[in-house]
Amino acid sequence: MSRIIAIWGCPDSGKTTFTVKLAKAIHAEYGSKVICIFADSATPTLPVLFPNMKSSELFSVGDVLSRTEITQTTILKHLVTISDAKEIGFLGFNGGENRHSHPEFSADKAAALYDTAASIADFVIVDCGNKLTGTLGFTAISKADSIIRLCKPDLKSISFFDSQAPLYTDVKFRTDEHITVMNVTEHEAYMPIEEAAQHFKCEKFVIPYAPELGRQAMNGLYFDKVTSKAWNKEMRKIMFMAVGA
Repeated sequence: MSRIIAIWGCPDSGKTTFTVKLAKAIHAEYGSKVICIFADSATPTLPVLFPNMKSSELFSVGDVLSRTEITQTTILKHLVTISDAKEIGFLGFNGGENRHSHPEFSADKAAALYDTAASIADFVIVDCGNKLTGTLGFTAISKADSIIRLCKPDLKSISFFDSQAPLYTDVKFRTDEHITVMNVTEHEAYMPIEEAAQHFKCEKFVIPYAPELGRQAMNGLYFDKVTSKAWNKEMRKIMFMAVGA
């Protein structure tokens, strides 16, 4: 049985990096097939992950969603893969696209996307972006077996969630089920980590700062390994929680 994992969080909380690293961790641990879907059309993810590839070499999830029927073949033809892990595929919006680049699609079409992806892969990881009200993001939340909420130990993150919380009081957003993870994306010496972890009630899941992640993102090397033992230890703990191990 395939498992769907939805990820969302405040701006700059490292959702894209976390999605890629979680996919690689799951693949390394279980040898599983993983499909990563990026729901954000405001900031297309594929040119960020693959900066050295031409736009013509990439594909768009918008094209998949515009089809009358979403089949396994359609998804497989639109996946972008990496050389050292062909079992991990990436599907998102292409460079220069926005929400007006493709026809509007229904929640049923979004559900078909996730169901078909789940029929191909052992795990489907969805980066829902910053908001849960979009069709792709909300549908992922409604179908997910695990939901991870990423936050940062700073005032902007606190302000973001305090602002957004009233929008997600309906049970359909399943906020009581979210696994809250603190992602320390800047040097720990300047971050109120303990205080923020208490505020978000996520003392069990705090990913420590790893300088190499910034360098990887800067150079488009998201798929490189992380050498920090502390970082890998925490990611493995979160991975096991997400996969239901």
